[in-house]
Amino acid sequence: GGTPNRWVVRCGDLISGVTAHEMTPEFDAGDILIRESIELQPEDTWGEVELRIQPIIQSVTEKILLALRGQFELHQIPQGGKTKLFPSFNGDNLRVHWSDAAIELKRTCLAIRPKSGAMTSINGIPVCIWDIAIDSEIYTELEPGTVVDLDSEGFPRVVAGNELVTIEKILYNHQIRPASLLVEMGIVSIGDNFDVS
Repeated sequence: GGTPNRWVVRCGDLISGVTAHEMTPEFDAGDILIRESIELQPEDTWGEVELRIQPIIQSVTEKILLALRGQFELHQIPQGGKTKLFPSFNGDNLRVHWSDAAIELKRTCLAIRPKSGAMTSINGIPVCIWDIAIDSEIYTELEPGTVVDLDSEGFPRVVAGNELVTIEKILYNHQIRPASLLVEMGIVSIGDNFDVS
């Protein structure tokens, strides 16, 4: 689809790359002409993947041009029809869904960076979460989105799915700031609930 590397990061895939297809009336449905890939790390952001993909795009383009001049041999791989396309990564995909597993929140943050972070709100105030840490304990005492307590640095610890996460960084006034700012500014208090929609 239109934002493939955002989806690669959001889905937790560990491989991305570039595929050149024969042109057909259906998008990305033609036989594969050439494919090159890179390996990813679980903590890679969308921006990091995009930077590492750029040389691959250049390499594939050069090989296609060489093939057109008869200087490189392509080996077509039948694709057998339409591929699965994801929608553009926007709208609801940018939002935190506190009832989802903590890793889903982490991947949402990574899939949007470095442009932004995962969006949520608390007490009617929008909050952009830049990064979280996933705590190792299972937590089922309070509803997802509830601020349980603060860590030693004043970062909010929140229920995500049936786990706890610590919000470490937020995007505030176009700057990456420590999440303790939410508490200092009176936006977040223990017992408050983030919007779960």
